[in-house]
Amino acid sequence: MTRPPPAGSAQPIAPYRVLFPIGIAAALTGLLPWLAYAASLAPWWPRALGFGWPGPLHAALMVQGFELAFICGFLLTAMPAFTHGPHCTRGELAQVSGAVAAFVVLRALAVPGAAFAYLAALLALGVSVARRVRPGAAAPPEEFLLVATGMALGLAGAVVQGLATLGVLPETAERAGVRCVSLGMMPALVLGLGGLLVPTFAMMKDPLAIAGIARAGNRPRRRAFTLGIATLLVLAVNLEFAGLGTPAGVLRALAALASTQLAWKLWRLPGRRDRLSWAIWSAGWCVALGFTAAALLPLQRVEA
Repeated sequence: MTRPPPAGSAQPIAPYRVLFPIGIAAALTGLLPWLAYAASLAPWWPRALGFGWPGPLHAALMVQGFELAFICGFLLTAMPAFTHGPHCTRGELAQVSGAVAAFVVLRALAVPGAAFAYLAALLALGVSVARRVRPGAAAPPEEFLLVATGMALGLAGAVVQGLATLGVLPETAERAGVRCVSLGMMPALVLGLGGLLVPTFAMMKDPLAIAGIARAGNRPRRRAFTLGIATLLVLAVNLEFAGLGTPAGVLRALAALASTQLAWKLWRLPGRRDRLSWAIWSAGWCVALGFTAAALLPLQRVEA
């Protein structure tokens, strides 16, 4: 447990109070290109303005702006509970939030180099979390191996986008970098942290047990399960880069089903029947069914 600050000392700023609004702004900005595109198709809108297909811009702002801001806000706020380390400092919060905001602005304005702001945000987040991780009894839960995997995949995606910006890789590689984030980093973070938070917040019986595999305090078995999920997600990303989208979707579906059914235990109803419990339980089923549908119906995987 972390010690509370001394009486009269300055209270640390809760990082989510800064980063969540940035994420909301990124989400709204990501919607505007679609509204502009729809308006350009209307007969009363001058087509001379020439709004292009907004898919790439929308995807970047939603995945690397909106979702990244919420992930950073959550991790920086919750990391004292996971790592038993100090709270996020004002300097760390300024670095992460400034880089996330810079990415949103630069990408929205189509300024070259936005990927480097995203890379800076991930590096600042990774350093802030890593410097608080300690081995031994104070080590974070084994599920943090999936957090580390997600961060590594996110960094790989950022590097690919940066190399595409510099002309080292073709421009088409930028989309591959975004997919490395959306189909690699995000599932790893969601599946890893979800296994800890969803059954706990929903007040399920034995929330931290992995059904049929490990009890709450059995680190070796939990580590093996977590590394298995991480391996499936890393293999899926590499298959995606190799142009084998269907096998990649199958591996992601296996990872999602194993995690949501064994660690999240979604086959159980929430122990506490309130709005939060039903919301996260339903969201978990959406994750499981979405990845499964994408694997079974690859032509409709975007909708899935």
